[in-house]
Amino acid sequence: MYWDLIKFPIEHEKLTWQAREALVDLDGRAHLFVRIKLTGTRFVHRAAIPQVWVGSVFAKHVRIDDHGLAVRAYFEEVPPSGTLYFGYGDQAELSFGSFDPGKVSVLHRERLPRGTQLYREPGGNCATGGDLPRIVR
Repeated sequence: MYWDLIKFPIEHEKLTWQAREALVDLDGRAHLFVRIKLTGTRFVHRAAIPQVWVGSVFAKHVRIDDHGLAVRAYFEEVPPSGTLYFGYGDQAELSFGSFDPGKVSVLHRERLPRGTQLYREPGGNCATGGDLPRIVR
């Protein structure tokens, strides 16, 4: 097929990302994730599992919207600075350029529901500054 003629991962100025904290209900309990939204092309639903990653940090959940216009990737920790990739399996198909952890829009901690499970920051620290994940009381 023609796949051997395409240089992967594909880079293009239309490929963009936005990052923000998001609350997700998992098993009836609020969890705080870093959600990265990818846009700029049509994302195809395949039998293979979609992946989003920066360096060695992979998203825990990846969802392609019903129309294929966006991908939302949920990370349990803030990814480090580095190139943001989208692909299937171990194949990086799209490069979204450099991810900057400082551009993650954050939620006000005092407004989070009681018992919210927080994500981990780079280096293994909890988003509240502790060494292990803690539950907000």
